[in-house]
Amino acid sequence: MLSRKIDEHLFESYSDDIPTFLKKIYAARGISESQLSLSLGGLLRPGFSDLDKALDILETALIEQKRILIVGDFDADGATASVVAIRSLRMMGAKYADFLVPNRFEHGYGLSPEIVELAKKEKQPDIIITVDNGISSHQGTDLAKSLGIDVIITDHHLPSESLPNADAIINPNLEGCNFKSKNLAGVGVSFYLFSALKTRLDKTQYFVNNNIPIPDLRKVLDLVALGTVADVVKLDQNNRILIAEGVRRIRSKNCCAGILALLEIANRNIDNLQASDLGFSVGPRLNAAGRLSDISMGIRCLLSDDMNDARRYAGELEKLNNKRREEQERIQNEAQAIVEKQELSEGKFSISLFDPSWHEGIVGIVAGKLKEKYCCPCAVFAQSGATLKGSIRSIPSVHIKDLLDTIDRQNEDLIIKFG
Repeated sequence: MLSRKIDEHLFESYSDDIPTFLKKIYAARGISESQLSLSLGGLLRPGFSDLDKALDILETALIEQKRILIVGDFDADGATASVVAIRSLRMMGAKYADFLVPNRFEHGYGLSPEIVELAKKEKQPDIIITVDNGISSHQGTDLAKSLGIDVIITDHHLPSESLPNADAIINPNLEGCNFKSKNLAGVGVSFYLFSALKTRLDKTQYFVNNNIPIPDLRKVLDLVALGTVADVVKLDQNNRILIAEGVRRIRSKNCCAGILALLEIANRNIDNLQASDLGFSVGPRLNAAGRLSDISMGIRCLLSDDMNDARRYAGELEKLNNKRREEQERIQNEAQAIVEKQELSEGKFSISLFDPSWHEGIVGIVAGKLKEKYCCPCAVFAQSGATLKGSIRSIPSVHIKDLLDTIDRQNEDLIIKFG
């Protein structure tokens, strides 16, 4: 247990209406009184590298009614980021804003060449915007560019040494990016991009000239809260503000029908909703679609404005989540049995497991559970055609991405793709 020293200067600076025991907690954690406010006015201003480039492309796209395609990730963060993008674009007058999400079993992760080819064939986009992915998608970006498609990458994952040749990259973790919070989820990055676009279009009189009501992007904060909580990012001040406002909107039922339907089927009390309900009840039901089937069902649920449609999608997501639970329990029990038979040297080991019967959409959860139990890096693999596909969950002292970068450089033919 960590014993924190109270900052006496901070302690004395708090207002008298704050209880003494809370003052001690705040002062020990270095929290100023201004940080206790969770109003939207406290959000950081956008300061992303390439932001103006992205806004130029999107402003032109809206004026010329170009075809915009959102390519998301197959988890709750990716789903909510996709819906934030589509709802925002539609509020801004876009007539051709659609989405396409990779199927993890067919296309793999990110803006792969396969998903670009599918996009060109089925959607004919002028612009592709990635959300919650893309920072490692060099080949897919190159293919899209060769086909005459503009590419805007929005992501929050750590970049590799080289960046994709996109027209613009919005990522708080880019080297040199001035945005102070590095903990945004993918949905948070999406929200910031379209908030900045709304500000730009308002200044250029776009909404007035096109007789479009100025969009109220607070309407998508329910989605931002859901995706941020579900992605288990660090809850710094900026993320806490986004979540608090989103939770307030959901409690007042001022949110999308899909979230209401998912909370309803999970038997959550909306009036007393907590952020944890989003993480433990709504997020897993969305993630189940991406793990076992196709996250598109979850996106359609969140895009629905009709409660009956939303309930129908929520019912299908519930079935998938029940199936996910059963499969997870089986794999977890089998993995645990394997680990218990091994001799583990205390403090100097990692765990790597494989079974051809395990489901590739479930191994990430199992790796996370094992990591929590044994406090070491854990990799769990499943069969994927002629190769293995797996997930690794690590501890703070072991940076897995750096480790994989090193392994990839030293063994060029060992790892086909990672990110």
